[in-house]
Amino acid sequence: MSAEGAVVCTEGVRLKNQIHNLTFKLKDCTSSRYRTDN
Repeated sequence: MSAEGAVVCTEGVRLKNQIHNLTFKLKDCTSSRYRTDN
């Protein structure tokens, strides 16, 4: 694998983890908003 390819892979994994974390945080936001509304 080229050095550039390794950087792309590392960045991709990091972004995937960030998106994964954000998805969970957003789920928390929506569920807590629903709880306060009802």
